[in-house]
Amino acid sequence: MTTAHRLERLVVLGAGGHARELVDAVHAVNAVRPTWDLLGVLDDGDRPTEPGPEVGAPYLGPTSMVGMLDARYVVGIGDGAVRERMDEMARRASRTPATVVHPTASVGRRAVLHPGCYVAAHATLTTDCVLGRHTHVNVGASVSHDDVLGAYCTLAPGARLGGRAVLEDGVTLGLNCAVLPGVRLGAWSVAGAGATVTRDVQPGSVVVGTPAAVLRRAAERVGTHRNVFGRLEVDE
Repeated sequence: MTTAHRLERLVVLGAGGHARELVDAVHAVNAVRPTWDLLGVLDDGDRPTEPGPEVGAPYLGPTSMVGMLDARYVVGIGDGAVRERMDEMARRASRTPATVVHPTASVGRRAVLHPGCYVAAHATLTTDCVLGRHTHVNVGASVSHDDVLGAYCTLAPGARLGGRAVLEDGVTLGLNCAVLPGVRLGAWSVAGAGATVTRDVQPGSVVVGTPAAVLRRAAERVGTHRNVFGRLEVDE
């Protein structure tokens, strides 16, 4: 007698375009192998009680409800800083994050994905790379051998990392950005769309162009410090 596979209950935090893509990824996973019982989305914007089919899942209420639902969660928000805040809220409510990998993504057998990661359609992760907590690798982006990405990083569609690159927590790579092998980007730095990053970037900086040059340096980010895997390094 075959035992039926038990689906894991899941909610998506967010209901914008990024969340809709993530919801589609959940449906794509289920089409290959039923995995998730998608309860719906939680969002703090003005939403109708029953959103239209473009969302792909029922609207359940504001994100503060995450602790009231017996389900795992994934954050469908493109901004890494907002993902961090949502993650903190859900963690305080003792919820467990889920990891969603679109079935058309290519993930090497020795890649390590920490909780909450989202790997979108046609993205590529090769061997011995590490993705920190709630890092998002968007459509067609690629992560090469021995790359280490911290928590809450965001690779926009088409972004590419050479081997042995390091992205500290919260780094954002814009559309079609390229990072050369061995380059390190400091925490919460941003590389603009189409940039080619050829040398290390200081934390909080914004770099643009080819080769990438500093456009501005952001004020030091205040908040809980984490290491590259999203674990707390100081007391809350």
